[in-house]
Amino acid sequence: MLSRIAQLPLHSYTFECIYVQIGSLAHSTSLCSDCLTHRLILCLRDEDTIQINQQSFTTVQGSCMFLAPDSNIECKDTTTEPIYYEASFYIFARGEQQPCREPIESLPYNIWLHPTPLSSILEYIQYMLRFFDSHKASPIHAVHSEIEINHFRSNLFLQQWILACIESKTKRSADLFSSALEAVQHTVDYIHQYYQKPITVEDLLHLSGVGRWKYIRLFQQLTGKKPLDYITDIRINRAKDLLRLSNHSIKEIAHYVGFKDEYYFSRRFSQSTGVPPRQYTYRYHRTPPSLPHHRYSLAPRIVATGNTLGDLLSLGIQPIGASLTVIRDQVIYQQQLLDISDIGTYGEPEQIARLQPDLIIHEYTTDEVSVALARIAPTFVIYRHDPAHIRLRAIANWIGQGRQADQWLSLHQQQSVQVWKDCIPIKQGETALVIIQIDGDLFVMGGHGFALTIYQPFAFCPPPAVSQMIQQQIPYLAINWDDLERYASDRVFLLVDRDATSLEYLHQLTHSPAWKRLQIQSPFHLHITESKWNFDDPITREHLLSVLPNILKVTF
Repeated sequence: MLSRIAQLPLHSYTFECIYVQIGSLAHSTSLCSDCLTHRLILCLRDEDTIQINQQSFTTVQGSCMFLAPDSNIECKDTTTEPIYYEASFYIFARGEQQPCREPIESLPYNIWLHPTPLSSILEYIQYMLRFFDSHKASPIHAVHSEIEINHFRSNLFLQQWILACIESKTKRSADLFSSALEAVQHTVDYIHQYYQKPITVEDLLHLSGVGRWKYIRLFQQLTGKKPLDYITDIRINRAKDLLRLSNHSIKEIAHYVGFKDEYYFSRRFSQSTGVPPRQYTYRYHRTPPSLPHHRYSLAPRIVATGNTLGDLLSLGIQPIGASLTVIRDQVIYQQQLLDISDIGTYGEPEQIARLQPDLIIHEYTTDEVSVALARIAPTFVIYRHDPAHIRLRAIANWIGQGRQADQWLSLHQQQSVQVWKDCIPIKQGETALVIIQIDGDLFVMGGHGFALTIYQPFAFCPPPAVSQMIQQQIPYLAINWDDLERYASDRVFLLVDRDATSLEYLHQLTHSPAWKRLQIQSPFHLHITESKWNFDDPITREHLLSVLPNILKVTF
């Protein structure tokens, strides 16, 4: 049980910054704080796995975490790249001479927090870094006015960072989930997206913010299963697809779907299906049907150029090469890209030839490129401006999975209707604009990407200028800030990345004279979400439906 001092309200404490550093966990396999030092870390990279007091966490760029005294961080990653900022600080309760030795109730320890604006927090940290680096040899409490003032300012910046973290948790609880059931549903969606990664019940509890007993009850209400059983079922079902449709070994498939141990995978697979994986493969492995002579039968070595990768993955086909240069860090299925070689933004013939493919699924750019690729291997051409459903059907029919594609499209349409029916009320004829910021440029979306999901007969209508783009088959259009008035709508969906530069751009845009003029001319609801949703492959669209209600509920 926490002591009286640890249960005081937040305003009863003062925070004294002791040190700030930037580094890689590879510099030390185990980082421990002492019995007085509290810490706050900010992650600089995605997808690193760290262990805090023997519990595994996956980092997210820009996320922060409070660590209690005596916390232990371990990481086997050997990277020498900087992956985190860390501030060490003391907490003093009012009237006490000694720092608090235990966690205080006011700080949310050991959960990821997502404070904003990140650009301001990074400025605070940079200032603190400069201060502590420049005064390593000087006692902080020396009677020197400049040092004292700068140390005082560092303490203020630390408190700003702490406050932003606390507010992000409060806002998340209040805005992101209107009920505990929604919070638990969010973790179900998380499992579907990240089933290949290590997931514990503790991870899901932290993600939802719901108490253990209540969480388990609501999870079973939603899924009919306990969390770990549900995760295992997801992995087994994905493994069944791969055993039927791929030529990967059982060991490779086990690791791919999230099992560390091939033998444990085999045992759980047998319990679930009644047969071992090898026997299941013999019984159900599908040899592609014979196709007409102008098509090419399903090949184990496929290269995909352009935006066809997500379609292939959704059909259970993993190519050996794809255009990853731009999308690698943007798509939601990043874990499925680990064994795929990058062939360049547009598919460089030299890089493709080195992979020795049996088939190239090529998004048309020029006749010259198409001819060059056809010299390497049989080539199936997709036209980049084709609607998503036409593209998916074309690829599926080519590899003998047309029926699966039709079933998915039909089911997705039904799910889409239901999601919109359950969402916030939409007035007839209500318009919506989708804009995305990429590398400092602003684009209006036509009928592709995120817009494909919201421009539906039962959802939003595009504004007149966007309707023109769709009729002319223009997927997107670069615009200046002053052009925004042409696209006035009832709602604006603004898609941005989570890095500091993009968030700073977002701040500048939404405080610009052009933005204010647009608000005066045509007041609108603003929804801000991540640019990873601006893809229209089945994997992204399916996950987007699950988070769409939350996106619509939060306006700025």
